[in-house]
Amino acid sequence: MKLLKTFLFIGSAVFLSASEKEFLENPPYAYNGISIGRTAETERTPDGEGAFEVRVRYGSADLAWPSQLRNNIPAEKIRGAECGELEFWAKGPAGRSMRLGLNSEDFSGDETIRYTDTATFPMTGKWQKIVWRFRISKPVVGHYADVPRYALLNTQAGDKFLLGPVSLKVLSRKDFPVPQPEVPAGWRALPESELYITPGSALDFRRIIDRRPAGSLGRVIVNRAGKLAFEKEPEKEVRFFSVQGFPDMMTKSQLKEYAAAVARQGFNMIRLHFLDTYLNFQKKETPWLKKGVNKPVDLPQDASEIHFSPIALDRIFYLIACLKAEGVYVNLDLQCSFYGYRNGTAPSGYPKDAENAKIQMFISEKFRKNYTAGTKKLLNTVNPYTGLALKDDPAVAMLCFYNEQDILLDHRNYGKEFHPAYVRFLKDKYGTPEAMNKAWKTNFPSFESVPKFGSLPRGDRSEQTAAMTEFAAKMQADMDDFYRRVVAECGWRGLSSNWNMRPYLCSVPARSKLDLVMLNSYHAHPEFRGGETVVSQRSSLASGGNSFSHSTTVRFLDRPFVVSEYGHVYWNRYRHEEGLLWGAGAAFQGWSGLTPHANNVVKYMKKLEPFAVGVDPITRATEQIAMLAFLRGDVREASAAIEYEMKPEFLFSYHLNTGLSSEYYQLWPLVKLGVSFGGKHRSIDPVLRLAPSRTGAVGGGLLYTENETSSKRDISEAIVADLRRKGVLNALNRTDVSRGRFESCTGEIFLTKERGGEMTVSTPRLCGIVKKTDCVGKAGALTVLKNSVPVAVAAASLDERALPESRRILLFALTDARSSNMKFLDREETRIKYAAKGSLPDLIKTGVFKIALDRSGGKMKCYALDLSGKRVGEIPVKQEPERLVLEFDTAKTPIPATSYELVAAD
Repeated sequence: MKLLKTFLFIGSAVFLSASEKEFLENPPYAYNGISIGRTAETERTPDGEGAFEVRVRYGSADLAWPSQLRNNIPAEKIRGAECGELEFWAKGPAGRSMRLGLNSEDFSGDETIRYTDTATFPMTGKWQKIVWRFRISKPVVGHYADVPRYALLNTQAGDKFLLGPVSLKVLSRKDFPVPQPEVPAGWRALPESELYITPGSALDFRRIIDRRPAGSLGRVIVNRAGKLAFEKEPEKEVRFFSVQGFPDMMTKSQLKEYAAAVARQGFNMIRLHFLDTYLNFQKKETPWLKKGVNKPVDLPQDASEIHFSPIALDRIFYLIACLKAEGVYVNLDLQCSFYGYRNGTAPSGYPKDAENAKIQMFISEKFRKNYTAGTKKLLNTVNPYTGLALKDDPAVAMLCFYNEQDILLDHRNYGKEFHPAYVRFLKDKYGTPEAMNKAWKTNFPSFESVPKFGSLPRGDRSEQTAAMTEFAAKMQADMDDFYRRVVAECGWRGLSSNWNMRPYLCSVPARSKLDLVMLNSYHAHPEFRGGETVVSQRSSLASGGNSFSHSTTVRFLDRPFVVSEYGHVYWNRYRHEEGLLWGAGAAFQGWSGLTPHANNVVKYMKKLEPFAVGVDPITRATEQIAMLAFLRGDVREASAAIEYEMKPEFLFSYHLNTGLSSEYYQLWPLVKLGVSFGGKHRSIDPVLRLAPSRTGAVGGGLLYTENETSSKRDISEAIVADLRRKGVLNALNRTDVSRGRFESCTGEIFLTKERGGEMTVSTPRLCGIVKKTDCVGKAGALTVLKNSVPVAVAAASLDERALPESRRILLFALTDARSSNMKFLDREETRIKYAAKGSLPDLIKTGVFKIALDRSGGKMKCYALDLSGKRVGEIPVKQEPERLVLEFDTAKTPIPATSYELVAAD
C-alpha cells in the first residue's frame, strides 16, 4: 500500500506544511444560510490548532436544501487516487449531523460530479476527531474539487459549528480513463493550457500603457476638454479598459499573482461588481428558503449595524493593494443587491415585489438609511494594506451609485409603491383636478383616482403618458440628488455616475447632472425560459452594430462616457466581431472606458459559459484587439461631432420606455455622436446641432436592453447630405445609407450591413477585417485572400513601427468556439437545456485562410500561440514582392490557434 500524507488547509491550495496563519486566511465557502469566520483565540482544537466558526442563521426546516461548506482545492491532489482518508477536528451541537463527500467544483453552474459516496457523522456537542475513509469511483476532472464538501443536517438557527484543519491521506491509486467526447466535423479540440499570460510573450500587454502605481498622479478628474485625466497631468487624456468581477477563495499569494496577470492581460481598471453582496454575506451565504417559508429580514439603519465578512473584506483590501501596485484603478459599484445591506438575511431570487430595493430606494426612508449606512461603512473603512479608506484612495477612480436601477416597467411592480409620490407630483404640476382633467381630456374626480404609474400602454401618446414620463424623469433626478448628498457626507471627491442600463429619453435630465455617463450594453444576451437558455445567432454588424450604436444616444459630448458592461455573449457564433466593433468604435467616438463582462482573467480552462469570458478563446482575443484600438489608441478619434439637443417638450412627449430612433445613432461610424440637455459642463463645437423628432421603443429583459431598429432612412440620409455639404465627408467617402454602408470621416473605419455584416479598420499599426463570405477583403496593409468560414482577422504592430516595417506583429484569426457535447434543441443552435451546455475540451471552429501583409521590412517567421502567448509551433511564411503571405488550415496547424506571432527573421 502506498501512503502519501498531505495536509490540506481549508479553502486554499494543498501544502506539505503550512502555518496556522495560512489556514486561518482561507476558509471553505459557506452556502445557504450560514456564515463562517475565525474563532476566538480560546476556541482551539484539542491539538491546539486554530479553527473556523460556522454560524447557522437558518435551520434545516426552513431551507430548500442543506447548508453547505465547500473546501475548494486543486483537483490534482486527488486525481488518480482511488482510496483515501480525511481527518479533522469538529465540534457541533448534539443532535446535528455533518455529511461529507468529494465533489467536482461547480461555481460556474457546472453540473456537480459526485466522486464518492457520502458519509454522515453525528455531532456530540464536544470536540470530536472526524476520520473518513473514502473510495473515488469516477475520474476527477477540471482544475478544482471540493475536498470535502460538508453538508450540515438537522440544524437550527443559532447553531454554532467549529472546524479544524483537514489532513488527507491517499491510500491507493488507480487510473480512471477520462472519456473523450467525439469532435464534430469542422471543429477541433483546443489543448489545455494555463490562461495567465506568459510574461514577455506577444500577448503580454502590460506595457501598452503607463504602468505607474495607481494614484501616483493624483485623482482621476475630468479635464477642460471633457476627457478623463490625472490631477497632476490634466492635459493628457487617460482611458480605461476594465476587468470585471473579483476572484473568490484565493490565498494572498494567489491574489498577488492574479493582480499581475490582470496587468499582463492589458487591463488598467477593475470594476468591483456586487461587492456589497460579497462583503455583506449575501452572495452564496444567502438562504434558499422552502416555498411558502417567510422569514423577517434585517434592514440595518446605521453603519454600526452592518456586518462585513472579515475574511472577505481582508481579501478585497489586499487585492486592491496588489492591483494598485500594478497600475490598476477601481470602478466601484456602491450597491448592486436587489435588497440592500441585509447581513445575509435577504430572500432568494429577483422579485417583482415591493421589497425590491431598486423600487424602494425611490420612495422609502428606511431603504435610503440602509443605503447610507452601507455606503458609509464601505467608503470609510480603512484598508490596512494601503492605509487609506476607499473614499480617500486616488486609485478608486469612479463609482456608480446603484447598478441598473433604471425604471423597468415590464419587470418590476412600481404602481402601488409610486402612487403617493405620483399624486404629489400631479398636484404640484396642475394644482387642481380640474386643470389636470382639462389637460388630459379626462374626468377623474381626484388626483388619487388617476391610473397607477406605468399602467398606460407603450403606444399611448396622450398628455397623461407625457405626465408619467415627466414624473419618471423627476424621480430619477431626485434620486441622484440623494446619492450625491450621501457620498459628499462620506467625503468622496471622485467621479460618480448612475442610470447605466436603459437609453431612455426620460433619463436624460438626471444624466445631465452626472460627472460622467455610464451604460451597459449587450449583443445576444441570453434569455432564460423554463430550464432553457436562448442565445441569438444574429450578427451585430448586420444591424450596423446596434448594441454599440445605441450607446451613442446616452453619451453627452461635454463629459466622459464609460461603458460599464458590454459583450457579444457566448455562444453567439459571430462574437468575433466584438473586438473591432467596440475597440475601434469607442476610440473613434472618443469614449473614456470599456468594461467587457465578465470574469476576464482566470488561470485555468473550463467549459465555456455565457459571461465567463476569461476562458473563451474568441472573447479573450477580441478584448486584446479592442485594447490595441482603444487603449493603445491606434484608431483616431473623430474631429467632427453631431450634437442632438434634447428639449423637455421632446423628452416628455412619449412613453417612458422610449429612446431615440436608430435613424440618428446608426450614423456612429461617420462622426462622433452625443446629446446635450440644459447647461453644458464644458463648451463643445459640433459640426451639426440637431433637435431630434423621432423615437424608437426601448425594451429587453430584467438584465439586458434591446432597441427597436427603424426601417426608415430619410433622416439619416438628410444628415449625411449635410455632412457632405460641410466637407466632413469628402467625395471619396463610401457612405450610402440606402445600401447600409458607412465610412468614417477619418477613412479608418468602414462598416456595411451587406453580405451578412462586414467591417474594416485601417490604421498604420492596426488593421482588421470582419467578413462572412469567401471573397477578398483589404484593410490597409492587411489583405484576407481566402476564408472558408466567417472570420475576424486583425494584425497589429508590437513595436513603434507601422505594420509594413514592424519587426514584431501580432496576428489574430478568430472564428468560433464551443464546448464539447453541446446538445441544441433547434437547427439554428439558439436553444439549449441548462444541463446540456457541454464539457471540456473546448472546441475551435476550423477554417482555411490565406492572409497577406504588405511588407517592406524583410523576412519574418510566424509562430502559433496558445492562449497564454507561448509559442507552440511554426507556420510557413511565403515571401512575395512587397508582401508576405500566410496560408494555413487550422485543422492541420500545431494547435487550432486564435493568435500568431510574426517576428523578423534576421
